[in-house]
Amino acid sequence: MLPTSLSSFLVAAKAATYAAERPVAFEPTFPGSHEFRFAKDNLHYRDVYFGSLRFAGQEIVVDESHVIWSMVYSGGILENNMSQNTEDDNATEIYRFLKLALRKVDPEAPYRGPKSFVSGQYRYTNQYAGDITDFNGEEMIYADALPVYRLHYSGGYLR
Repeated sequence: MLPTSLSSFLVAAKAATYAAERPVAFEPTFPGSHEFRFAKDNLHYRDVYFGSLRFAGQEIVVDESHVIWSMVYSGGILENNMSQNTEDDNATEIYRFLKLALRKVDPEAPYRGPKSFVSGQYRYTNQYAGDITDFNGEEMIYADALPVYRLHYSGGYLR
């Protein structure tokens, strides 16, 4: 599969799943997980993660019956901004902003969101290295210049 067609597929999949304004979650494969799926032509995308304020997950792309691409990620609300309540208004606002940033995924680097994005008091940054075949990165969210969220990710083609 060419990187360009995989990139286009990932942009569509990400916009239609977790980052969507009204994402459709599937019955999770694993107890306690959250799961999103997307399919187009012969490609299938699945995003499975565990947790809420702090979470870890994996995205995969399957071409017919072979997993061809994967990304793992972990992170969440930073400890000094976390309450015990998973329905915390601050966390809800941060994740709402995160989804807005993720909808602006760069087709040249379809891992998470754009290199930077600002809306209201929040600023999103995404630093990464590599290309769609082998990459790693870190995204951050700042509220009024204070870090409130961090996520690390890595992935690429599987052989």
